Amino acid sequence: MCEIIRDTFLDEIGNYYTKGEMPSRVSINMRRALSEHKKRLQAKGISYSARFERSEDDRSGESSFRSFDLSPDRRAGWEYKDAGFKMTNCYKHCNAVTVMSDGTHNVKCDEASDDVVYCHIIDREDPTAPADEDIIIECPNCGHTGSAKIFVDGCPMCSTKFEINDLYPCVNSYYYMPWPMPKPNFVDKALQRAKTVAFITGPVIGFPIFLLTLAFYQNIILPLIAGIICTLLFGWIAFLVTFFIGQAIASAQAVAGVASMAANTLDMTAATNSKRKTEDAIKPYDPHFAFDIFEGKIISSIRTIAYSDDRANCSLYSGKDDLSFMDDLIDVRYRGALKFEKVQEMGDYLHAVMTAYLDNIYYREGKFLRGKENFTVELVRKKDARTPVQFSAYSVNCKSCAGTFDAILSKKCPFCGQEYELASQDWTIIQLVKTR
Repeated sequence: MCEIIRDTFLDEIGNYYTKGEMPSRVSINMRRALSEHKKRLQAKGISYSARFERSEDDRSGESSFRSFDLSPDRRAGWEYKDAGFKMTNCYKHCNAVTVMSDGTHNVKCDEASDDVVYCHIIDREDPTAPADEDIIIECPNCGHTGSAKIFVDGCPMCSTKFEINDLYPCVNSYYYMPWPMPKPNFVDKALQRAKTVAFITGPVIGFPIFLLTLAFYQNIILPLIAGIICTLLFGWIAFLVTFFIGQAIASAQAVAGVASMAANTLDMTAATNSKRKTEDAIKPYDPHFAFDIFEGKIISSIRTIAYSDDRANCSLYSGKDDLSFMDDLIDVRYRGALKFEKVQEMGDYLHAVMTAYLDNIYYREGKFLRGKENFTVELVRKKDARTPVQFSAYSVNCKSCAGTFDAILSKKCPFCGQEYELASQDWTIIQLVKTR
C-alpha cells in the first residue's frame, strides 16, 4: 500500500507544478507547503519541473514505527497505549531531475543517475476507523455532500475552498539525495566488460604472432600453438587488468561519493547520531516523541516560513531575526541530515536547537544562485504538550470561542481576536539563522 502511495505521489508531484493538480494523498502540512512554494515560483515568473525517472537500480523498501500515547497507571506510573497511528519511511532508488526556468535562463538539478527518494507516510492503525470513502463532508456554502476524497481541493459543485482533516494514509514529507555507493550489479558489469576486452585483446595480439611465427616455420602446427597460447595468455592478462581497474574505479567513486557527502554536511557522524540524541533528550518529557515526524515538521516549517509573504503573522515563527534573505528563495532542498545541537528545559517550555543541512536555490536579479547552506533553528514547545500525529496548525480551535481557523496565516482568532500560541500544542521556531 505504501509503495503505491509513494509511486503515485512521485508521478503526481510533477503534474502539480505543470498542471496545478494537487497530489491526491498528501497531508494538510504538505498541501500548504506545496501551495506556498508554487505561489513563490509564480511571483518570480519561474517554471518548475520535477520528475522521478526509473534508474538502473530501482531498489525500494520501507521501515515503519508506531506512535504511542500515555495514560496514568496506579501501579507503574505510566502505561503505554497504542495511539492509533504509524509512520512508514518508504524509499526508492530513481533518477531525480528538477528543471527551473525564467524563460531565458535554465537551471537543471541532476547530480546523479541514482538518487534515493524518501517519503514519510502516516496511516491509522485503528481497524474500526471509517475509510475515507465513508467520511461524508457537507459544503458550508451550497450544501453539497459527498465522500471526503472529493472535497480535498474544495467543493466540486461551487468551488468553495475550505480545509478538511487529513485523509489517511498520506505523505507527510519527502526528500531525496544522491546515492554515493556503486550500483548492486557493478561486479557483474565489471566482469562483462573484462570479458569483452579479453575476447578482443587476445586475438588482436595472438593472430599477428601466429602470422609472424608462420613466416619462419613452414609447419603450421608450431605457429598455431604459439598463436593460441598468446591469445589465451594476453586475453587472460587483459581480463584481470580490466576487471581490477574497474573494481578500483568503482571503489574510488564510492569513497569519493561518501567523502563528498560527509564534506557537504560538515559533520555527518554527528548528524547520523542526531536521531538517538534527540529522542533521548525529548522522550523523558514526551515518551511517544518520534524523530522522523519531528524532522518532517522542521523541514516543512522552514519551507513554509521561507515562502511566506507575511512572516509577521505566521505562527510557525515567532522570532526577531531578519529573514529578508529568504524572499528570493525558490527551492529549499533537504540533504537528509539534521544535526542535534541541544535540548533544554526553560520554565514551562522545552527548547530544541537543531541544524538542518540544505541545498538552496535563489533567484535574484534574473540569475539563479545555488549553494549548500546550513540553517540552525531553535524550536520551543510546552514541556507537557502531547502532540498527536494528526495535529495541524492549519486547522486549530480557538480556546475562547471554539472557532476553527488557519493558525499559519494568523496569530489571532479571526472571530474573537484571542491570541493563539502554537507552542502550547506544537513546535514553534523562535530563531532561524543561516550559519553557512
